[in-house]
Amino acid sequence: MAIVKWWYGANVPFHVARSKYYLPMWDAITSMGPGFKGPSYHDLRGPLLKCAVKEVNEWLLSLKSTWSTNGCSILANGWTNQRQQPIINFLVYCPRGSMFLKSIDTFGLTNDAETLERMFDEVVKEVGVENVVQFITDNDASYKAARKRLEAKYSTCFWSPCAAHCIDLMLENFSDVRYFPVIDTTIGKARKVTKFIYNHSWVLALMRRDYTNGRDLCRPTVTRLATHFLSIQCLLKFKKELRQMLTSDAWVGSSCQNQ
Repeated sequence: MAIVKWWYGANVPFHVARSKYYLPMWDAITSMGPGFKGPSYHDLRGPLLKCAVKEVNEWLLSLKSTWSTNGCSILANGWTNQRQQPIINFLVYCPRGSMFLKSIDTFGLTNDAETLERMFDEVVKEVGVENVVQFITDNDASYKAARKRLEAKYSTCFWSPCAAHCIDLMLENFSDVRYFPVIDTTIGKARKVTKFIYNHSWVLALMRRDYTNGRDLCRPTVTRLATHFLSIQCLLKFKKELRQMLTSDAWVGSSCQNQ
């Protein structure tokens, strides 16, 4: 129970027990025998932390050592943090694995081909021109223009669009009322259904308890285009159960049936 008390007292999340380092940790502790004392507060934040950083750096060096042999790909991932700051993460992929290279805060910078070319040029020089095989980026017009400049400058490298971003753009077109008004109407109906269920706690409890076995519906959001289609798929999956709920005695006798 000592382990359990420590776990709960330290508010350690339960999913930590699924870490690939969890069982090896216990193997190492039990191999030390009785009387073993764990690392102190100062050990964890001082010398042991330095050892862990050194180990990670050595692993990164082992990845970098393969770049000249197998080549590597540079991946650019643009996103916006909670403070609405646009950031571009640069990662390097090789057959041995992927590593985070650097992050650039693009707040206040113009998102044009010249700016992106300058960023990529800096990254290419850091990785090594002779090691870079391809760039993988979003499919935006500014990235396409930067790609042409980079391919002209570095003839040994080529550009590949991010497959996930391409799919996202396809879904965006599918849900655009100008191109597919029927799909837009269907998405609107799905949003109304899920919004009604999740805005009424009694209906949500009834659905979870008696019809979906505690499972939730996928709720569409404004920013995530894929969730529109996942929501429709989920409604189709529970179509029979939702129809049964709307014809049940509990529903007919409730005030929600007229809403």
